[in-house]
Amino acid sequence: MKYRRITAMLVVLTLIAITFVATVAAIGEVHSAYLISEKKGKDITFTIETNFDTEKGFFLAYDVDPSSISILIYDQKGDPLPEITPDQTQVEFFNTYTIKIYLVKQDGIPAHTTSVTITGDIVTGDYAGDTFSATGPGFAWGRW
Repeated sequence: MKYRRITAMLVVLTLIAITFVATVAAIGEVHSAYLISEKKGKDITFTIETNFDTEKGFFLAYDVDPSSISILIYDQKGDPLPEITPDQTQVEFFNTYTIKIYLVKQDGIPAHTTSVTITGDIVTGDYAGDTFSATGPGFAWGRW
């Protein structure tokens, strides 16, 4: 009886381990991208250069699913603000390796921020199943 319990526990632990490894393997690689923030009045443009990651390989801008892009902005204390998901009209594939995201100052974004992280899913091409992450400096809204 004791051996059956031990065997059953080992089977359960093995299944959990296999599930965890399969989940981790399904996540894929995270590619680095270069982020530039440009602010003019109430408008801010994030430019993501996708040919920045020489270690993991370049990915094409149009291989990114625009609906998967999320923006995390950190306030002056370094705390994250609520995640922003731009809509399709705010995302433009500028050329083969450039994605531009256009935002207007929204309620809840403070006057000064410390940093910005933008992530998204690569859904087609050589790196389908991977994600990208672009981190850059924060920005300060001018008086308006």
